[in-house]
Amino acid sequence: MDAGTVITIDRTSAPTTANIDITGTKLTDADRYAGFGLMAKDGGKVSAKNNYVKVSNGSTAVASIGSNAKVDMTGGTVEYKGNGYALYAANTGTINMTNAK
Repeated sequence: MDAGTVITIDRTSAPTTANIDITGTKLTDADRYAGFGLMAKDGGKVSAKNNYVKVSNGSTAVASIGSNAKVDMTGGTVEYKGNGYALYAANTGTINMTNAK
C-alpha cells in the first residue's frame, strides 16, 4: 500500500491471540522467505492499533518503507518466528510500537 493510501484496522481492545496470522513460504529460486503481516510504502499509512500480528517463516511481520510511510501498532502485539524481521523500517518509514509487545 503506497502513495498516500490510508488503511485503518484499529480494534477497541487487544486480542489474546493473533487476529492477523501469516505463514510465509521459502522461495525456490533464492535463499529467502516471502510473506508479511502489515506493510506501508512511500507515503502509505496503516493504523492497526490493538492488533496482534503473528508471522511465521515470512520475510517481515511489520514493514514501513519509504518517505512518510507509517504503521501504527500502538497497544498491539507483534510475534515473529523465522529468519527475517519482526519490525523493519527503512528510508524514513516509521513504526509506532507505543505500549506494544
